[in-house]
Amino acid sequence: MKILVCVLGFFFFIMGSSQAVDWYVPDNFPAIQDAINAASDGDTITVRAGTYDEMIDFLGKAIHLKSESGAEATVIGGNQPESVVSFITGEGPDSILDGFTVTGGRGTFVQYHQYLVSGYVGGGIYCWSSSPTITNNIITDNHVGAG
Repeated sequence: MKILVCVLGFFFFIMGSSQAVDWYVPDNFPAIQDAINAASDGDTITVRAGTYDEMIDFLGKAIHLKSESGAEATVIGGNQPESVVSFITGEGPDSILDGFTVTGGRGTFVQYHQYLVSGYVGGGIYCWSSSPTITNNIITDNHVGAG
């Protein structure tokens, strides 16, 4: 009987630990990318108002990254040497960027051999083989040759 109780307890612990988690930046993590790194599919990351001078990559995760106070009050970017936000690992519609100003990106250098084209693309947001949900954002003052 004790073994059955232990096994059932472990089963419920495992089942309970797979629930979505709500993370907060900067409360739980100082940087948005740190929160993304720790998040699992289905998690929500809420970012408090402020300016976050960083580049972020969703890393293929189906997470909801949202601002608490809207795009006017929550800025991602600064003077970044590459794209500010990247979706390059097959993200789908459950990868959500919601309510940010994305600014100051310079793009990601790509070389498409099949098209004989190269250059910087996606100053603010760079999507490659991905189809994320991008909503309620302001994308401004990013500079690239294309995209």
